[in-house]
Amino acid sequence: MFANNKNNSLENGRFFRELATLLDAGLSVKDAVSRLQTSKERSTRTLTTVVAQLARGRSFAQAFAQTRLINHEELETLAVGEKAGELPKALKSIAKRYEQRKIRIGRLKSKLLLSYAIFVVAMLAKFSKNVMGSAQLSFIEGLGDFIVELLFYGLVSYWVIYLLKRDSSRWLALGWAYGFSNNSLYQRFFELYWYRLLAWQLEAGVDFLSAIRQMKSLMNVSSYQKNIKKCLSLVQKGEGMTESLSSAGLIFTPFLKQNLVTGENTGNWNDSLNNYLRLESDEIALKIKTFDEWLPRIYYSLTLLIALFLFI
Repeated sequence: MFANNKNNSLENGRFFRELATLLDAGLSVKDAVSRLQTSKERSTRTLTTVVAQLARGRSFAQAFAQTRLINHEELETLAVGEKAGELPKALKSIAKRYEQRKIRIGRLKSKLLLSYAIFVVAMLAKFSKNVMGSAQLSFIEGLGDFIVELLFYGLVSYWVIYLLKRDSSRWLALGWAYGFSNNSLYQRFFELYWYRLLAWQLEAGVDFLSAIRQMKSLMNVSSYQKNIKKCLSLVQKGEGMTESLSSAGLIFTPFLKQNLVTGENTGNWNDSLNNYLRLESDEIALKIKTFDEWLPRIYYSLTLLIALFLFI
């Protein structure tokens, strides 16, 4: 249930960091990937795909998209970094995210595994109690129930971890599609995620209009697509960046808008955005930490309730 995938976050983090080091040393993307291909047995198939795509003239981001090993945010980071000539910086940024994600998921796995172990003990006790001294048929029926319940709880545990690993853009797209954009917590997560990608593009030298166009592919939701088109139209008509984003429904919180208005008035829009992202990132990190602390507790409570129910 909790087995590590051979393309896990730590391995991917190392790959991106090593690739960045080779690029910094002056190797071309194709040569750097080829060199790693000979030293990474587990990744041979993946890197063969990347090398083949590069040989066909595709960009590194396009080539790596074929592997489906990175999420949308990371793919956009690669694409922007490559266009701006900052690919090593983009790779190091992705490596850091992978390593942080690996640590977080690892901690949650260990806590959920303890809960699963408690459930297994409770199930074994129930099984022993029910079949002790019973006929062979009762033993078989009891064993069948034991296996079904064990598999069910194992699948639930697996899906909890799976959902936590899902690409943030997928959750944002679902939230937007089902009207959660009015929820204050969703708004803060959206702004942090969306504007972090926007800021990365602007820092890499991409102009504002091109950056907004790039953000269009983030979510395949019709209302979101309309908002992007409206923002582009307003900017092209001469509206300011902040007012265009706000009128298009891409700014939710007064805190973000005030920061951007101040930055635009003083000619430091990018700096104001980055200051906002630093502050908001710390706040969101605390909320995620609180969630990570409470999820295992809720899981433990449900496990104990189920265990008690089994003996009633």
